[in-house]
Amino acid sequence: MNSRVSGQCSYTILPALVMKTCSKLSELTLTKCISVHLFRISFVLILCMLIWLLQVITWSKDINFQPPIPGLQQCEYSNTRNQSKFTMLSVSSEDSRLTIFTPSEEDDFTSKSQCVPLMCLRKSSPICVYDPKTTDIYVSKDIVKTGCYERPTVRAFIEVMETDPTFVLLDLGCNIGAFTITAAAHGFTVVGMDPVQRNLQLLTKSLCLGRLQQNVTLLWNAVSDIRGTAYYKVNKGNVGGTNVRISNQKSREIDMDHTAEAILLNDLMEFKVFDSRPVFIKMDIEGSEYRALFGGKRFLSAVDVRYLLMEWRFYRTKTWAKSLIPFLEKLHFEPYSGDDFRKRLNPRVSATWPDNVLWKRIRLTRV
Repeated sequence: MNSRVSGQCSYTILPALVMKTCSKLSELTLTKCISVHLFRISFVLILCMLIWLLQVITWSKDINFQPPIPGLQQCEYSNTRNQSKFTMLSVSSEDSRLTIFTPSEEDDFTSKSQCVPLMCLRKSSPICVYDPKTTDIYVSKDIVKTGCYERPTVRAFIEVMETDPTFVLLDLGCNIGAFTITAAAHGFTVVGMDPVQRNLQLLTKSLCLGRLQQNVTLLWNAVSDIRGTAYYKVNKGNVGGTNVRISNQKSREIDMDHTAEAILLNDLMEFKVFDSRPVFIKMDIEGSEYRALFGGKRFLSAVDVRYLLMEWRFYRTKTWAKSLIPFLEKLHFEPYSGDDFRKRLNPRVSATWPDNVLWKRIRLTRV
């Protein structure tokens, strides 16, 4: 912002232009010419400074944005409330494999968390983050520093969503909610899933602060190609890089506080919202995307999934790409750059693809 203003109101270029304009005039006329031009320059500079000051004031108000903060119990996610609008289950909650996240009260962890404005696009909303210096030096740090995480991708993602207001975002690996909150703030229905309970606690508080909880359902699950118990260990300094492994047997060596139930993508068909509305899937599950996709063929075939945004950096040199690419192509998906959704990617050189890849569906073949 400052560089653009200084470029438009240069203190060196404008005087040079004045002298060039007035250099061929007589002395009297020259004095008058310079006076007129200097007055104009002063007016332009003052105007630029006022515009810059207004931008700074507006920016400062956004940074210090403090919305009304209801008690977390007022934003409590009860099963009844979550199922009352967009996300009715086709089975009873007792028979469902899905774990709808329902925090009962604000604990010491969330009460001390830092909450800042998420300003990826024109509509900002609060987001609660981890300590950006020690606990989460990537996602939380970028959000605190710049107001967003992966801004080009988020911007392109919202542009696609806005082509159809009935889109539903399925955010697999929602983390602290950069995509979930942005989509909800723009009025879209979101189903977010994450196995890390603290991520969901922070995200719940963010949704409460932004009064967006009516748009979002959060699931405390992992997604894979088998059902079972998901064990995870949070990476020091990089919560978003948490790896998950699935087992059908419980181990005494595992901290049971770091577990979640693993489900199949097919199990999400219990949500009635997926029966009739277009779906945008965003997957960020640290190299487990291929397992989730292979375990979700029925969901991908039956549901109107039009876009699939996933991390690709794990697949550049892995043999999984050789089976994942034809799997998605058979489901009529084509690869595009995650930074520029108009740029088609060549499947023959997948090792050179960017970190994020968007799969666009050409047509839907229902099973």
